[in-house]
Amino acid sequence: MRTLNWSVVLPLFAESALIGTIALGPKLSGDPYYREDLNLLMTLANQTGIALKNAQRYREVVVAHEYVARIVASIDSGVVAVNAIGQITLFNEAAAHLTRLDAADMHRRFAAALPKPLSEGLNTALHTGEVMRVPEVALIDAAASRPVILTTSPVRDQSGAITGAVAVFSDLTPVKELEHERRKAERLAYFEMLASGIAHEI
Repeated sequence: MRTLNWSVVLPLFAESALIGTIALGPKLSGDPYYREDLNLLMTLANQTGIALKNAQRYREVVVAHEYVARIVASIDSGVVAVNAIGQITLFNEAAAHLTRLDAADMHRRFAAALPKPLSEGLNTALHTGEVMRVPEVALIDAAASRPVILTTSPVRDQSGAITGAVAVFSDLTPVKELEHERRKAERLAYFEMLASGIAHEI
C-alpha cells in the first residue's frame, strides 16, 4: 500500500462474495481517515457492490433475451406472444409470413388485430389459463385460407399468476399436399390394378 500510495482499501461484496476492491489515496488535506469516514466509505462500497451485481444480472438477462429472440426468429413456426393486457410483445417473421401481416406494425397492437383463431386462443389462455391445442384451423385473409396447427398457452410467473400468453402455429399446407399426392398415387395404383384385372379377363 505504501508503494502504491494507498491509504484505505475497501472490499466490494455482493451476496457475501468478494467481487472487487476500492483503493483510496491519502486525503488532500493530509488528515487521517476517521471512523466516520470509514463508515461512510463502507456504506458506499456496499451500495457499489450491489449496483455492480445488478448491472451484471441485467447484462445476463439482455444476453438471454437476445438469444431467445434469435431462436424465435429462426424457426419456421409462427410465434406470437402477448402481455397480461393482451398487447402483442413478440411477432416473429414466420408469423408475419403465415398471417400476411407486417411484423413491425403488429408490435404493441392488441390480440384483436390478429386472425380470429389466434386472437381467440390467446384470449382464452389469458383469461382461463387453459392450454388449447387445435390440430387444424384455417387462417383466413383477403387473399387465401391457410391450414395451420395451433397451440396457445398461458405464460405464468414464479407465483403462478398469468403474465401473458403465447401462440405457436405451423403451416399444414405441405402436409396437405403430400396427403393429396398420396391419395392420388393410391387411386392410380387402384386403377392400374383394375385395368390389369380387366385385361386379364379379356
